[in-house]
Amino acid sequence: MDPDDLEQELWVFYLEELLPRDYPEGAVVDLIKKQVAKTARQERIDYMQFRGAFIYSPAVVRTILEDAVWVDAEDAPDIEGRIDVSNALNELGSNDRRILHKRFAVNPADRDVFTSAEKMQIEQAIDKISMILNGNGRAEVDMTIAAELNATPVFA
Repeated sequence: MDPDDLEQELWVFYLEELLPRDYPEGAVVDLIKKQVAKTARQERIDYMQFRGAFIYSPAVVRTILEDAVWVDAEDAPDIEGRIDVSNALNELGSNDRRILHKRFAVNPADRDVFTSAEKMQIEQAIDKISMILNGNGRAEVDMTIAAELNATPVFA
């Protein structure tokens, strides 16, 4: 991102989000810092995807499962992630797919309480999806680029 574009984006954020709310000066500075970090993180992710070096961490997989997989396509914020994770789900065993569906597709009000063993199975299934996504055609991640982008690949 060009520095002028970042500056313009921050001014728009300030004028649209902060100025109308009349925050104290210290809060404005903190909120602008958070916006800069958010913008930098998104730029890093966009660049990694562009370079083909995007790493699906378990946290990213969990977010995609929560926000994009078992929702209508129009409501999914990350279509590419939805497709990747949905394809990886098909590579899991039926028990893993069942427990993930039970955790992420069932309305929280209707969801059963999970046992410790089920919670561990959910985390292991998420880790499996992450490994599937990072192993299929992504084993040749440019480690220099990943380090420059402050990313930690989950494989070597």
